[in-house]
Amino acid sequence: MQSDRSAPGQTAGGGATRDRSALRVLTVSSEEQLQAAFSIRFEVFVEEQGVSADAELDAADRAPTTQHVIVVDTSVEPPEPVGTGRLLTDAEHLDALHIGRLAVRAPWRSSGVGAVLMRALETLAAERTPRGSQVRVELSAQEQAIGFYQRQGYVVDDSHRYLDENIWHRDAVKTVDGTA
Repeated sequence: MQSDRSAPGQTAGGGATRDRSALRVLTVSSEEQLQAAFSIRFEVFVEEQGVSADAELDAADRAPTTQHVIVVDTSVEPPEPVGTGRLLTDAEHLDALHIGRLAVRAPWRSSGVGAVLMRALETLAAERTPRGSQVRVELSAQEQAIGFYQRQGYVVDDSHRYLDENIWHRDAVKTVDGTA
């Protein structure tokens, strides 16, 4: 499986005190929203985790089959982007969709933003899949986030681990029912 760093499960900040009712999921539809998603990813992956800035953005980010989502906190004005993720078609696995680049800003971790992002991305996967059929949704989980993905219903491949940007990962998969 192609690696696509995902790290929502890091614990930091006071996520438990955040107002989840103020969260809104947006499917990215403008360059400004896409730049907000990239900013969150750079904050989490590059600044916090030491991922190479050159490796963080890739061709899949602007591919026509990639959809990005952001979660915004609407309790402040203007609404503040607090998390992001993407859903894409992987050329190496055309029978599946791939969730990746899941990132949540430190103050919002452990507040449910990661689960909101996963539900939104799985909904997009379901909307790409005909009703009555299923789609395999794959992701590359940082080992420190495996518990999070298991709570979302993903089955982790314990037989293979690999380094991506010097962070240990394992593949995970879930089957989603189509709604299209």
